[in-house]
Amino acid sequence: MSCPVRDPRWAGGFECSGSCRRKRLIAGEFSAKQLQKRQKDPGFALTCKSCVEAKAQAERDAAAGRSMAAAASGDDAGGTTVCSSCGKGPAEGAAFSKTQLRNAAHGKPAKCLACAAKAEADNNAAGDAKFEAKLAEARKAREAAERSGDAAAVLKASALEAAIEGERVTGVKASGGGRGRG
Repeated sequence: MSCPVRDPRWAGGFECSGSCRRKRLIAGEFSAKQLQKRQKDPGFALTCKSCVEAKAQAERDAAAGRSMAAAASGDDAGGTTVCSSCGKGPAEGAAFSKTQLRNAAHGKPAKCLACAAKAEADNNAAGDAKFEAKLAEARKAREAAERSGDAAAVLKASALEAAIEGERVTGVKASGGGRGRG
């Protein structure tokens, strides 16, 4: 090959357009929704998960400040709302987003900003733990196949492990394949 391959779908071919401006990132650094949009429109600007989280945290802090200021000024926005997770109300320092206040107005449980952020972080950690468990299981299967000495089983287990790792790097799930052309 006389010139390097410049395929943006390859590992390390993504750049963050957020505040960090990092380059050569893998697809695991971006949300699946952003990667889908990028596949449809190659000019779509990607923002890494850390930049999105930093922006969301800044918005939560600003909303908490506005909510505290409204509570201090005597405005009754969310004055009777109680967090469904921690049980705190605005008097104890809990701040609520407009969406959560709307939920409370319709009789649904509402979470304060701190509990909502904790639930989101737990959800993200659960997804990462699920991937790591899936990868560890594939590695154990490959090691068991290597100990058995069956070449076909080793090849199959190695391909499964590579597919899982590749999904993390490229963001594209491996297809089932087939039996050749036609």
